[in-house]
Amino acid sequence: VFGVGTSNIALSLEPIIADTAVKAGIRPERPLKATALTANTALLCSPAAAAVAYMLSLFANHAITMRKYLLIVLPTAILTTLLLSTFMTLKKFKTSDKEFMQQYQAKDAEQGEQHFSVTTKLATLVFILGIALVLLFGIFPEIAPRMLLHGKMTAVPNDLMVMLLLFATAGINMAFCKINPGKVFATKIGSSAFGGLLAVLGPGWLGSTLFDNPHNLMLLKQLVGSIVTHNTWIVVPLIMLASMLIMSQSATVAVIFPIALSLGIAPLFLLATVQALNFVFVIPAQPPMLFAADIDETGGTTKYGFIVPGIFTLLVSMVIGLIMIHVMPV
Repeated sequence: VFGVGTSNIALSLEPIIADTAVKAGIRPERPLKATALTANTALLCSPAAAAVAYMLSLFANHAITMRKYLLIVLPTAILTTLLLSTFMTLKKFKTSDKEFMQQYQAKDAEQGEQHFSVTTKLATLVFILGIALVLLFGIFPEIAPRMLLHGKMTAVPNDLMVMLLLFATAGINMAFCKINPGKVFATKIGSSAFGGLLAVLGPGWLGSTLFDNPHNLMLLKQLVGSIVTHNTWIVVPLIMLASMLIMSQSATVAVIFPIALSLGIAPLFLLATVQALNFVFVIPAQPPMLFAADIDETGGTTKYGFIVPGIFTLLVSMVIGLIMIHVMPV
């Protein structure tokens, strides 16, 4: 997820995780829930993610670079993932894993060995190279490409750089590696990603329509401005509520973060509580969560079963994040 910039990459791992858990006599819902939630946690650490690219463009005016961003968010995500794994391992159920799995007779699916062509391997290498360049230019902005703008050499903004590099890698793969777009959309990951794109476009467009209107923006600032200014923490439930309704981290960032920064909310506070954007597990619409529920043949993983571990993940990540901004040299 860190390298690709989408949590949908977890879709390719979930069947393997579920099958391995069944063979090991473990409830599949334990690793499946942890996987789906961890994918979202890692998403907000990825320089290739749209939400992160947009955040960095906003934070650039407040002296927060990708290096500083990752210095806080990445260790927080790693510690949160470890604690989430521990939580899911120790979580008690009405019946033990052994009894539960005895009631379910697993059928071992025979999986043939996959063979990948040279062009497939080359396409993967091109994509990895694109991600490496995204990381390189993001962490070291002084070496990023520059262009002449109004008579002055200006560095290409990070969000545009991400789009340019990823579009370039996609174009190279289609032109020289003979990647068939039709086959991409026919895969489980491709169809889910396209569905996720449409799910983001609608709420994002709605949010932009509402909040880009100067009158609506002024009204919102008047209603919540004084409250948020004197009680900074209130912005966290506002972000959570927006992400739950919009169901997209990037769209929520585009709607809420500019308003929060204009109201004087400290960028470091938003950085510490950035995982509040992942309050997307209440309404079951995220592909990794829906797919996890679909492939769990034991029936243990349900669409609404992510709420308790999800809230645990958010609370832990925000506590760790608030500690990190005081510990790390930012």
